[in-house]
Amino acid sequence: MYEQGEGIAKDRGKAFYWYEQSAMAGDATAKVGMANRYFEDKRRGPSKYVQGSYWLMLSYFDALKSEESEKSS
Repeated sequence: MYEQGEGIAKDRGKAFYWYEQSAMAGDATAKVGMANRYFEDKRRGPSKYVQGSYWLMLSYFDALKSEESEKSS
């Protein structure tokens, strides 16, 4: 909502906050969203790539765990 400004004013700060909250709660889509936010952010320095990679790797490991649990079921 905040990212697109659907029904409310666009607010990238609030969008980032809610992506982060969802990602930390385990939402895989939000983890990829966090990675994208870091990679696209023009205000951050080189550390944005480290932070973006962190979120991308978390989503990857979650997918691997999910795949393994499906195989063992």
